[in-house]
Amino acid sequence: MDAVKGAITGRDLDMPWQYVKDWNPIKIDALGLVTLLGAEEVGRAVGSLEKRRFTEYLPLLGALVIAGERFLDQQLGYNLYVINDGVQTTQLNGWFTRWAAAQKTKDATTIFRWRVAGKTSLVSAWDYLAMAISLLVVMPLLPCTALVGDWWGVANWAAITLSIWVRVALLWPIRTSLEPHCAPHETKKGWELEHLPGEDEIKILVVRPDGRMFTILTMRDFLPAFSRRVLSEPPKRYKIAAYVGWLAFGVHACTLGMCTLMTQIYTMVLLVASTWLYVKRFDADIQGKSHTSADWGGGTSIGDAECEVITTRPFGNGIEVQQINTGDRLDRRMHAYARLQLDVEQETLLKEWHMLPVHSGLTKSWYESYGRAKSDFVRWVEKHEAKVLLLWLRRPRQRRQRYGDGTATL
Repeated sequence: MDAVKGAITGRDLDMPWQYVKDWNPIKIDALGLVTLLGAEEVGRAVGSLEKRRFTEYLPLLGALVIAGERFLDQQLGYNLYVINDGVQTTQLNGWFTRWAAAQKTKDATTIFRWRVAGKTSLVSAWDYLAMAISLLVVMPLLPCTALVGDWWGVANWAAITLSIWVRVALLWPIRTSLEPHCAPHETKKGWELEHLPGEDEIKILVVRPDGRMFTILTMRDFLPAFSRRVLSEPPKRYKIAAYVGWLAFGVHACTLGMCTLMTQIYTMVLLVASTWLYVKRFDADIQGKSHTSADWGGGTSIGDAECEVITTRPFGNGIEVQQINTGDRLDRRMHAYARLQLDVEQETLLKEWHMLPVHSGLTKSWYESYGRAKSDFVRWVEKHEAKVLLLWLRRPRQRRQRYGDGTATL
């Protein structure tokens, strides 16, 4: 005990901890690495709002992105088309575009089905496991720095711990507010994927900046969450957490360069490894993720023989997202349009949006292939009607005159 006490107070200069403290053969620009490294990747990963199983409470690089709430900024280059209503918009929520960018999709035929599957607590057994992992990797820094007498290192540990709390405090109200936005009426809680479409169900096409397109089939209640700011008036605790985030970033920036080399190395290894695991978005780390395959029958028609169905609860609440990936052989936009069973008016809208080619002699072969694709899908639906996952029958639509020329924003 006397030796430990001497190491902590710094009076026993012969203790091995003192050698560790004085060991400084190299210099590391840790401050520059922490403030610049990985900021863009962290913004994309955190901004998607996806909740992790194991890495949710690990410290991350780019604390300035979190403190400055830059992970919620809008991104350019995304287009959303509501087929039922003839509406097109580029004004999409920052979290939605980051979520869209994080998904591994086909070039054109991936389909996402969104629903509210029921009430779910935001704190689960996975959260306790993630907290335990965080304690195991973050807490050793405190006794190590204290034993060496590196009080700058202790302050650095406190800043790291605060940054974790700030990230959780900022993400919590955003995630909890998504579900009421998506299903404001209690009667929508029990909506099932397979039931026949009603007036509140819509078909959406989303085009990413990389040119890939995917389809969303969901209830109309989800639409405002995609295009409008979820937290129009953030609660006071949210603003306090943002202020504390700036404080933690400042303390971290000032103290890391003053720490011992051992503390700097431990901190950098911890932050870089944690950030890499968080940003890589491993399947096992996404909450509620499960893979299944479904028999689509045929194999020669547009239905394909099999498809991959991935079900997740990405935000840790009651929102469930089902992703359906078909085979690569029929991964063209014409196949995506054929599955949507567009009528003449809707196809006219796609032409106005420059998503379908204009009728001419040069595009005759394309439209012949498109017509065969539609016929194949109709025949396949009639043959396998009992197990259809993607059939949306034609229904009375809200006319696009309601929105003018089809270019109105949401």
